[in-house]
Amino acid sequence: GNPLASNGSIMTAPDMHNRIKAIQARGGKVIVVDPRRSETAKVADQHLPIRPGGDAWLLLGLLHISYRDQHADLGALAPIVDGLDELQELVQPFSPEHVSPQCGIPAADIEQLAAALAAADSAAVYGRVGLTTSPNSTVAGWLLWAINVVTGNLDKPGGMMFTQPAFDIVGIAALAGVKGSFDNYRSRVRNLPEFGGEFPVVTLADEISTPGEGQIRALLTHAGNPVLSTPDGQSLEAVLPGLDFMVSIDMYINETTRHADIILPPVGPLERGQFDPVFHFVAIRNTIKYAPAMLAPPKSALRDWEILLELTARLLDTGSFSQRLIGRSLRSVVTALGDEGLIDLGLRLGPYGNQGSALRLLDKLARRLPGGKLLWPRLRKQLNARLRRLSNFITPYIDDYNGTSGLTLEKVKAAPHGIDLGPLRPMLPGRLGTADQRIKLTPAIFVAALKTMQATATDASGFVMIGRRHLRSNNSWMHNSRRLVKGKDRCTALLHPEDAAQLAVADGGQLEVRSASGAIQLTAELSTDMPRGVVSVPHGWGHHRAGIRQQVAAANAGVSINDVIGRQTHDPITGMAILNGVAVELRAIKSGKAASKTKAAA
Repeated sequence: GNPLASNGSIMTAPDMHNRIKAIQARGGKVIVVDPRRSETAKVADQHLPIRPGGDAWLLLGLLHISYRDQHADLGALAPIVDGLDELQELVQPFSPEHVSPQCGIPAADIEQLAAALAAADSAAVYGRVGLTTSPNSTVAGWLLWAINVVTGNLDKPGGMMFTQPAFDIVGIAALAGVKGSFDNYRSRVRNLPEFGGEFPVVTLADEISTPGEGQIRALLTHAGNPVLSTPDGQSLEAVLPGLDFMVSIDMYINETTRHADIILPPVGPLERGQFDPVFHFVAIRNTIKYAPAMLAPPKSALRDWEILLELTARLLDTGSFSQRLIGRSLRSVVTALGDEGLIDLGLRLGPYGNQGSALRLLDKLARRLPGGKLLWPRLRKQLNARLRRLSNFITPYIDDYNGTSGLTLEKVKAAPHGIDLGPLRPMLPGRLGTADQRIKLTPAIFVAALKTMQATATDASGFVMIGRRHLRSNNSWMHNSRRLVKGKDRCTALLHPEDAAQLAVADGGQLEVRSASGAIQLTAELSTDMPRGVVSVPHGWGHHRAGIRQQVAAANAGVSINDVIGRQTHDPITGMAILNGVAVELRAIKSGKAASKTKAAA
């Protein structure tokens, strides 16, 4: 994770630089595990350069030491955790000496890190995109939570905690009977599992190009650019023109939307209210904020939710009688509420709201629905039963913090800088979605994957590639802003000077990065921030494609890292794309023979 570039991402917090300094000022320690000496690593107390893809091995080593030295202490979670002994048996073979060659971190440093975790009054082990898009990423994600549990740092102040969000997206989903899903069905071509109703994007091009029942013949994209953001974007780019129909909800004609038959542009960002249910949900403190639209949109313009509502209602209107009824009811309710009404309803249903007032609001709406007077009493009875059954899950605390009891959107609007709802507090077992509200440390699917991973351990050799984020280049759409792309070229291949000397490429020289999927050519940038054997290429570039209408981006085209990331390799459990730790070959391009650095060679 690199919160100084990503603002914390799934650890939402403003001003990360000063927050890190504050941790250090009160005697805390910040340790960054990352192949590159990132922006965050430069202000941390310690940087441990890990071999890309070695995350699971490091975490196994830390768990091994915790058990070996009898530091495992679950604290308050002890009564609700299963599998502690089984996990000890699983990690027994993974000594620091055994995992060190796989993760690239000396055994002594692993011992020191484990000792620091054990000695700290509180600690949080946090991982983000670098961890979850690398080889064995699902196993690494499991072990990340396991180390927080085993060291007694889950659901504890100063450790890894959960929010009590005012707009509780998980609680609202639970009311609808949705608690997540995995492997309920499989993809048609490559037999990959669904996760939360989605298939891995590595199989999208196959599903479009492979004939047969269930072949994708139509595609809708929404504020995305998969030609640049998915593995082997060139293959996806090649099959999009063959679709029968494609529609994009987007403000830009970019590398993906240029293939659309119809583009539905929503209003601009200043013409709609700003409310974020996701990042408040993963913040480091309970907060809520709403910012009204600054400008009135044109009368003919639609906001994103209005476009999606109309598409959904019209699709349902082509179905059975019950589907048509659902579509018309959905359109009636959502149109009556509007986006602000939906936010208000969510706040009333949340832990700081008044569920009675939410139900009374729904009573009024029900009278306007086709058949509402007949069906609503039965639905209301079911909703009441679910509210009672899920009361601990949805509202583990119902209290008044800073006068927020009975929270509504009107109260949030009255506080233009937002409302502080207080620090994170212990939330378990109330927030556990498992049927028995217990934590399972050793699910069978992870145990099987761990054994496979152990059997396929290899010597770390050759070059591997990782991605890179910059504060002014988080995603592809940012490249069409002159203020964000001005300055030095940021689409460069970052590598260690000794590697560059071995390859005979100078700083500013041209370098070819090649994999089994293709090759790109870009400028070499030498830096001791990189470990030996690793090259870093930023994502989101590659604006050289014909047909885009983004003049600034086209003038600063760069190349796409996803043109050298294959779609055939993926995480063995989930099918998740592997974007970091990709094996590549590097070659210096001699002066005068280099292709344009904006051109990707297939």
